[in-house]
Amino acid sequence: MLFLVIVIVKFIIIYLIVKLKNNRKDTVKTALSLIQVGEFSLVILELARVNSLIAPPYGQIMIVTIVFSMMLTPLILKNLSPLTDFIVKKDSDEVEHKLLTAPIENHVVVLGYGEFGQNVVSKLKADGEFYIIVENNIEQYHLAKENHESVIFGNAENKIILKKAYIIKAKKVIVAIDNPKKLYQLIQEIQKVVHHNKIVIKVHAIREKKALIELGISNIIVENEESSRAMLEYV
Repeated sequence: MLFLVIVIVKFIIIYLIVKLKNNRKDTVKTALSLIQVGEFSLVILELARVNSLIAPPYGQIMIVTIVFSMMLTPLILKNLSPLTDFIVKKDSDEVEHKLLTAPIENHVVVLGYGEFGQNVVSKLKADGEFYIIVENNIEQYHLAKENHESVIFGNAENKIILKKAYIIKAKKVIVAIDNPKKLYQLIQEIQKVVHHNKIVIKVHAIREKKALIELGISNIIVENEESSRAMLEYV
């Protein structure tokens, strides 16, 4: 019982401190890594016992608690990522997928609400286009909700999520994801339900464009090329 109290209190304190400058996943990882009481506590406890600052029965309980926490730490560290994913996923699952109740069509699906995705959404909004955002980062999802956007929380590789975004009925699918590896995997999934002419992708370099062309994608914006054109306008 004492062990659980100490671990929970320490986890909460560390979590609140680290949360100030880190995302939820990193915060949970850090808190889990540091919840052990620590061997230095044994030294402090022994000094307290020698100086009669703590009664023997309580001292024994504390020793058992400290030793147990030290034994548990390697197990936590070994399974740190799965534990973190479980905690964060559980929290994420509590966030309901916000969807329109009636089927929609002829809209734009924006996959990703990072900096590029936000710029795309701003332009769509200015042009009066109807759109739905799909975002799997919980913080970006909350940001979209704060901005009163039509957003679904979930992984865009998940067919259920794509179905809820009515991606089959969309006139365009704008992929606003920066991770090349995830990008290729996502495109392969999207192509199973959407014609490649509907897909618009932004990449950083020509080599990324070539890889996507091999997948049959033609609507590709290369960031370096666009930046070069913009620079030439000032020359």
